[in-house]
This record gives sequence, C-alpha cells and structure tokens, in this order.
Amino acid sequence: MVRSFRWIMVLALLVSAPGMYEATRAQFKAAPEGGYPPPTGQIAFSRDRDLWLMEADGSNPREIVTSSKLANKIVWSPDNQEILFCQDGYQQYVLPNGGGGKIKLYDIFATRVAAPKSIKQVTTDAISASPSYFPDGDRIAFTRNLSALDLSKEVPLFQVYVGGTYGSPLPKNVNLGNATPDLQLLTPAVSPDGQQIAVAVTRADLMASPKPTLGIAIIPAKGFKGTMKEWTDKAAQIPVSSGPAWSPDGRYLAYVDISENPRSLALYDFERELNRVIYEPLKGFDLISASPSWSPDGNWIVFGNVKGSILMVDRNGRNLKSLTRSGPDSYPMFSNPVHE
Repeated sequence: MVRSFRWIMVLALLVSAPGMYEATRAQFKAAPEGGYPPPTGQIAFSRDRDLWLMEADGSNPREIVTSSKLANKIVWSPDNQEILFCQDGYQQYVLPNGGGGKIKLYDIFATRVAAPKSIKQVTTDAISASPSYFPDGDRIAFTRNLSALDLSKEVPLFQVYVGGTYGSPLPKNVNLGNATPDLQLLTPAVSPDGQQIAVAVTRADLMASPKPTLGIAIIPAKGFKGTMKEWTDKAAQIPVSSGPAWSPDGRYLAYVDISENPRSLALYDFERELNRVIYEPLKGFDLISASPSWSPDGNWIVFGNVKGSILMVDRNGRNLKSLTRSGPDSYPMFSNPVHE
C-alpha cells in the first residue's frame, strides 16, 4: 500500500539559512531517460561481523579486517583514506543476591584503507558507538551510553557527543540541557557543511517497543538546550524514524521509517518540507534500522534488510538492485565524493 505524504513544518534553523542549497539544486532533477548512471566509489560493510569492501556494483567483495565483533555503524573519513567501525564486548557481573547478567560495551576503532591490518582505537571508554565524521575530518559525533558501566542503573542513558577524532578536543554533549533518562539521543549524522547534526530522539521506555524512537531532530552542531517537549517537537519534523543520512548536497535526509511494519526507506526534503517513503519492501524483508548511505553522486541509496542482504535503489526508490545475497551482511556505507 502506498503511503500518503506527511507534510511537516521545516525548522526555523533551516529557514534562517537562505541559499544554503541553491548551488546544488540542479543535481536533483528527474532521472534522465534510461535512468541514472551506475554509482562509483566503494562500499564498506559488515559480513559475519568482519569488515569488508566491495565495488559500488557489488563486485570484488573482500575482507579487510577480521574482527568477529563488528557492530553498529561503519563510516568513511572525508578523504576516504580511513574507515571507522564499532566493535562490541560485554562485562559479566554477579550480584550478591545471586542475580547478574551481561552489560554490552562498545568502542570505536579505525583502519587505514591502504593498510587495513593496522587498527587504531579511537575511543577507550567502552561506552561509545555510531560515529559520524565532520567534513574537516578532525572531529566526530558519536553516541555514548552514560550508564553502561554503572550497575546501579537499570536503564541505558544514550547521549550524543562531539569530540576530536582521537580524543582532542575532549568530547562535549550536544544536549546542553540535563542528561536524564527521560531524554535519549542516538545515531548522529553530521550535515555535509558541518553546521548541523541529525539525531534520533527517544525515551528509555520506548527502546524495546516496536516503534523505538520519537523521531529525528535537526540541531545545531554546537548543541541544543531544550526541555523534553522542545526536543520532542523537533523530532516531530521526521517522526517515528531512525538512521539519518544526509545527501551529499544536504538537501535530503534519508532514513528508516519505523512507523509501520515493514520498516521502509524514506526521504525528508528540506526544500519541499515533506517526508516521503520511496521504497517499501515486502513483509518479512523490512529494513534494519541502521543508517542507509548515499552514493557519491547523490543518485543512489544503499541499505540492509533483515535477511542479511545489501540492496540499492535510486533516489526515487526505483531500479532495485541486490548487491549481496541473503546472509550475514549489514551496515553498508558508500565512500565519499572525491573533491579535486
């Protein structure tokens, strides 16, 4: 069933930046006769929780990092020389009353594409995941679970931080209000100009539900100080959604629509101020909630589904291509545009 468009007022923040997208609007026209040309670049992805690369058409898949612990988002540096990825672990604990369990832990790591066996650890706090580069390549936004190492906390406390790629400058919370369990921020995506961050907004009581987020909010990269209501109002712009991903020119935000089953691929158009589902899979083949990724030319979007396949469609939701078979594949991420 085709879904109706959801018209939503654009943020005053975007309205206050006239001409922000004018230079690249011409890129987003109707597909030429015969369709868009094939995408270029490479795609990094997780296979069996190891880091792999393939060409943009799915050819030449090869493993570059044997991890067995890959989890969460993969991201290329702006110059395509480095790839950040997340690895998970756990802490086992036994309580005096006989209870206990496992706490999931995460850190961010980096590898040079030309020397993938040389792994560097980017974060060392065991609570960090979901990195997103700023265009300067010196900073990242990422998610931290502030209660991960505190056994007295029964619920996670996810917040988004911005810091130096290797710890300098020190990370700062983009939530300039109080970091409380009532407000949880996840999966940041930095805009192409580095001025804004898209974050998924939720509450702890929603995270185990079929619709685990309130929506995606667009905030200034320097942070936003607001009440729970003000954050919720921002998230209403792109409601019940996850996995934000900016188009290369900043006009669109691709994301996973989780408002219905199956989860679908959708776009928010900042110029036209609307949300639109562009690809709705068959039931049972819905998308994973991780971020989709744009091709360097902005004409194709790659994403993963719950069957462990990596798929690609053009930005109109047409010309579906299966890049890998059903199996252990997830978290695909296109390399970035190459600037002369």
